[in-house]
Formats: sequence, C-alpha cells, structure tokens
Amino acid sequence: MKNMPRSATATVTPAAIRTRKSSQPRTRNRLLSRIRACWPCCPTADGNGTRFLLTRRMKKMKFQMAVLSLAAAGMLGAAEPAPILHYDFTAPVIRQGGKFQQPALPPTIKMSSPEQALILTGEKGHVELVVPESKDFSFAEGGTIYALVRFDQTGTKAGQNDSHDMIVFKNKNLLFGRNCGSLYFNLGSKWDWTVLAPNIPLQRWTALAATITKNAPKNYTVRLYIDGKKAAEKTFRKEMEAPNGNPVALAKGWGGPWFFCGLFGKIMIFDQPLTDRQIADLTAAEKLLKKE
Repeated sequence: MKNMPRSATATVTPAAIRTRKSSQPRTRNRLLSRIRACWPCCPTADGNGTRFLLTRRMKKMKFQMAVLSLAAAGMLGAAEPAPILHYDFTAPVIRQGGKFQQPALPPTIKMSSPEQALILTGEKGHVELVVPESKDFSFAEGGTIYALVRFDQTGTKAGQNDSHDMIVFKNKNLLFGRNCGSLYFNLGSKWDWTVLAPNIPLQRWTALAATITKNAPKNYTVRLYIDGKKAAEKTFRKEMEAPNGNPVALAKGWGGPWFFCGLFGKIMIFDQPLTDRQIADLTAAEKLLKKE
C-alpha cells in the first residue's frame, strides 16, 4: 500500500459505484411496491413514509390479533338472540319480555315460596293460560322453546292424568310437555312430527328445550334438550303447516285434556333455533337447578 499510487487506493470503479447506488432504490422500490399493495392510499414518497407504513402495518396486525382473541374468548361477536316470548315467575315480581304480553292470571292462582313459581295443580278446573295475540304464531322458519319447570306427577301409564303434563300447546299445531317418562314434542294437525327424549326428571327442577331448524324447504330438524344436554334429534322431510288460528296456551292441552301439575318457573320462545352452547348457557344460569 505504501508504494501504491494514490489513485489505486480506491479499488471501486465509478461504474461499480453507480451500480451499487442504483441497486438501493430498486430494493426500496420493491419493498414499497409490496407495501402499496397493502395500503394503496398511504404516502410512500420517502423513507419516513416507508417507516410510517411499516408501523401502520404492525399496528393493524396487532389489532387484528386482538380482535381474533376477543372473538375466540366469546367477548366479541353477534348479540345473543332475544326471546319473542318470555315469562319468568321465579322472582317476587313476575317478569315479562318479548312481543307477547303476559297471559291473564286467575286471582286464585298461587305462588310457591321460598322458590318463586306458579303453583299449578293439574286439576281440570284449572284456568287455561292463553298467550295474547298468538293465533298467528308458527315455527315455519324455525325456533326454540325453553322451559324451567318441576313436575310433581310421576305416572307412567299412558292415558292417565298423572302421566301427562302440558307445558306449551297450540291445538292441531304444537305440543311440548311430558308423556309418561319422556319429554314430548309434536307438530301438525295430524300430530305426525313426534319426537321423544327419555328419562325426563320428575319431582325436581329441570330445564327443558326444543329447537326447530329449517334446513331447506320441506326439511326440518327437531332437537330436544334435558338440563342443557341434547337428548333426542330427528329430521322431517315435509312442509310445515301454516298457522291455524288457534292461540298458544300454557299448562293445558289436548288430548284428555292434559294439565300441568307442579311448579311452573319460566317459559321462553325464540324465533330462531338456539345452538347447543346457547341452550347449555341458559341452563347453567338457572339458580333453581343449582339448589337441587
């Protein structure tokens, strides 16, 4: 190096300098092209813009990850479905929700204590509890029935008064209740949508539910739940009948007629089928079940 000419100390030629300098814009331009693909409207004129965009991208990714985490935890998402009918007799003040008003309660009806609920005796003189303005009610688009009750009768012989308890009934259209030792659901003027779930609890509080899912025209699936767990499922490939003008009634229905005997705590009807998880969550929230 000592005897080398001064001009030889710079071994990089002018052409090489031009090549090296020009490669930097090309590298940056490729990066900016990728960034523009993500944010076409963001400024990318200089290095500061590049850093700005990279920061924006990192923040956006962090936000998306947070949203996904919240959704996975069930903290973010669609609102829970609201019932179109909701009668709750488990509090000192009867609660009513949804579009259907509370049925008229006879002055002779009594409430249990300390567990608040309607006391229904199952006697034939019992006044039918009719849901107001319910003649056009239908499950044609699907729906859910959910009830919190305690059956006091334990009969198991078909046709006997102590073997049947009616929860919800719409003459020649809808039936939901107890048939001997099973949870019983049926639809139609010919009662040809029969679904039974065995081992229904007796003489203790129980949460019972039925969901009707419309899979396609002339294709429905009915699922029954006992204490939050699916107990029966059946698919029907037929058309559901239109409303027939009969009102929805609680605690009484044909044949027989059959009445409800026991404690009637809560009834909810939704105009959409709840999921297994939603049924389980409703059941888990019932304080009366936790006392059993």
